[in-house]
Amino acid sequence: MEADIRIAADSAISEMAGLLASCSQQQANQVPFAGSWTAAQVAEHIRMSVGGCVELLQGGAKPTTDRAPDAKVEDVKVFLNFDIKMQSPDFILPEDKEYDKDALVKEMENIRRGLNGALGGKDLTETLTDFDFPFLGQMTRLEVLHFATYHTLRHSHQLKKIIKTLRGVEV
Repeated sequence: MEADIRIAADSAISEMAGLLASCSQQQANQVPFAGSWTAAQVAEHIRMSVGGCVELLQGGAKPTTDRAPDAKVEDVKVFLNFDIKMQSPDFILPEDKEYDKDALVKEMENIRRGLNGALGGKDLTETLTDFDFPFLGQMTRLEVLHFATYHTLRHSHQLKKIIKTLRGVEV
């Protein structure tokens, strides 16, 4: 299970980088429809949230003794329900500005490498103590890895819709 989610996380972040790279600088910063983020804002949101996960994975931890280390995985699967709209916490809302698309693509690659590095030799069953996730509280490294994967997949789905709208074609 651990190897599978590591591969899925790596793949999800690579897909996000590839989708953004397929946009021109102008497309990346173009609002596709009212109320939507731009493609670059979606990537910036993932940079902030999943980049934060990389830092968290390297932080304080303690043995998980009061529950199964994957107990919250089902809770974070809600990110794969594309039929519901979610509200991002303010601390990971992207600014309304022009972003450098190429810099964001590089950041996605840095996050992918950072995630792999942060997990090297770490006990994925330990509970991370430096951050309480909204509605979920403290999570294990394994649960945070699932969160990063599912959250990125959710926003890759969003990014595909944005690109489709901007280009008027299937992605």
